[in-house]
Amino acid sequence: KTAYEIPKRDWSSDVCSSDLVESPQEFIDWSFWWMIGAALQRRAWVSIRGRQLFPNTYLFLVAEPGIGKGMALHPAKELLAWHKYHDKGPHDVESIYKKLVNGGGMTAEEAVDRLLTPQNAGANKAQNDDDRKNLPLFAVGPDSTTYEQLVQDMAGAARLVRYYVPQPDGTQKPQIHTHNSFTFVSTELSNLINKGSDKIVQLMLEAYDCSERYEYRTKHHGKDCVHRVCLNFAAGTTPDYMARTFDDSLLNEGISSRSFFIFAFNKRFYKLETGGHTDDQVVSKATLLAWLRHLAGIFGEVKLSQEARDFMKLWYEQIHPTSRPNKDPKMVHYYARKELHVLKVAMAIHFSRDLSMLLTLQDVEDALTILEHAEKRMHLALQV
Repeated sequence: KTAYEIPKRDWSSDVCSSDLVESPQEFIDWSFWWMIGAALQRRAWVSIRGRQLFPNTYLFLVAEPGIGKGMALHPAKELLAWHKYHDKGPHDVESIYKKLVNGGGMTAEEAVDRLLTPQNAGANKAQNDDDRKNLPLFAVGPDSTTYEQLVQDMAGAARLVRYYVPQPDGTQKPQIHTHNSFTFVSTELSNLINKGSDKIVQLMLEAYDCSERYEYRTKHHGKDCVHRVCLNFAAGTTPDYMARTFDDSLLNEGISSRSFFIFAFNKRFYKLETGGHTDDQVVSKATLLAWLRHLAGIFGEVKLSQEARDFMKLWYEQIHPTSRPNKDPKMVHYYARKELHVLKVAMAIHFSRDLSMLLTLQDVEDALTILEHAEKRMHLALQV
């Protein structure tokens, strides 16, 4: 084995051990799991109640200013924006490590600037080729946008997946699956959700359930269609702004039932000088980037092992109705969808340490443990 091989392990403790980040541990952990779900896009799902459940999530990091919300979200955004859609590789850890050391790859800002191919058919061919070359593998949006621009960006972020279907004669028939998966990260929720943004909230409700088609019609500029839509959303905000958004009905019960509100009081530590990255940390970053590239090739249904399915049935039918870590009335809408939250988080945990298409009992139990820990303080983010 070389030092650059991708290990099959739980990343969370390894990734979060850095002494460079003051952010609360919960913010680091949840940003990481959210990133894994975002990397799976609309390509992996669990079948439940006759529908496909995808691992996309809405994440709100809630704390007073200066606690470290952006410090946790920015690295996740940078990692997702690093890979290029048309890059043929190599994508092994050693090659990515050399690019990082030599200053290769794009920053998150550069990737956002080159998010979409030019819409003007008469654009310069060289510019078209350059934009095509630098199209990010995972479509990542800007920090701030309007509803109209967000719909256009999502409509222009189509991606293809090639897969094979076994035939009766033993051959494999190639197929193509298209999807519009989009990732939006903002360190300040006020950049997106403010007065007059009710259309964005409605779009979030539609995109969360990954509908087959979302259509936006305008009076003078035609329509934009987003096929097989999927949105991953993460934002930082303060308790005060959360209260105002709910008081002004900018956010509603539909969003609160579909989101994780992670609340924290303090930083992990206070350190004025953190220094630069060590070589081991650069290797870890390269390993993560290589892992994300592997996740970009995942496609298909994720099955539950028999043990995991039996446990979920027992938990949902006998334990969940009466045993809840947080009895606050503001959590009612969240708990109405908790079985879906468990499976989404279980997929993120599973694909952070394994590339197989089988969720285990350990994945489900770990998801419940993580959620129950977060739920104990989740109501503090929903003060109204």
